[in-house]
Amino acid sequence: MFRQLGRTEKTRFINENIDYASEEAVAGYVERYPLGVFEYLPSTSLMARILKMRGFQVIEPDYGTASD
Repeated sequence: MFRQLGRTEKTRFINENIDYASEEAVAGYVERYPLGVFEYLPSTSLMARILKMRGFQVIEPDYGTASD
């Protein structure tokens, strides 16, 4: 039944039942929809750490200050 749900319905179901999910199930979902998951992280540090662990080079943005 779960496989028949659309992405929004799957997301809603997972959010409501996340405490019952195994780490493997959560990882499988995150693998398919990483940007959707990262959108809800409080900072980008976790995403940067994961990417670095996977061998990617991560360059932190320099937002600086806007000058007119």
